[in-house]
Amino acid sequence: MINLTQEQAAQAKDILGENWENKLMSLKSEYEEWADLCARGLRHVQTRIEDYQDEMRAGTGYNLIERFSIRIKTFDSVVEKCLRKGYGGLSLSVIKENVFDIAGVRIITKYSDDIYPLAKALRRDFRPMEGMLKDYISNPKDNGYRSLQFTIKERIDFYDRDKEPIEVPVEIQIRTTNMNSWSTIEHDLCYKKDMPVEICQAFRKYAEALATCDQQAEELKKLCVEYNKTHKSNNQ
Repeated sequence: MINLTQEQAAQAKDILGENWENKLMSLKSEYEEWADLCARGLRHVQTRIEDYQDEMRAGTGYNLIERFSIRIKTFDSVVEKCLRKGYGGLSLSVIKENVFDIAGVRIITKYSDDIYPLAKALRRDFRPMEGMLKDYISNPKDNGYRSLQFTIKERIDFYDRDKEPIEVPVEIQIRTTNMNSWSTIEHDLCYKKDMPVEICQAFRKYAEALATCDQQAEELKKLCVEYNKTHKSNNQ
């Protein structure tokens, strides 16, 4: 079963033509095979991030990563994106060429000044795709959305040695707890909805207030670190 709005169903029918529903179901089967491969790549990335957390704890005692989560886009969500973005078709090749966030990792940090060092470390250890870095912290979206996100390539090897290895995309998003709080509420109330200007402006003000909270948290962290250094040296 594929859940489409009437408008989306009409768009799919225009693109796929006669027997469009059967073609869409056939595409779903193809997509699920591709999504399974993306999920394999995502599990590789998950393991490496967990190892990275362990190394940070053992090395400095400070973990840049507060927590992280993973997800795989559903077929319905991918179809909706293809129709909304106007990629010019509904096929597996169109999906592979345009949709790079089927597999996703969301990393949450305590402090905003942890985001760029963490992104630098991850981009060094993984294989980032060219032109796929989006800095919505320095340049927030009009509605106030803030996040740093980039896409990496993860290699998949097969037990069947006759099969050539392939690469699948995995999108990594990094944001603070406050940024994630804003995104969660915006997603719940407004996601992919045409909202009036005054509501968009209100969400932007809310995002700006939370950004100020992030700045204050950074300042408090610096004050506490400096105090602890001074206090430690005075006790020696």
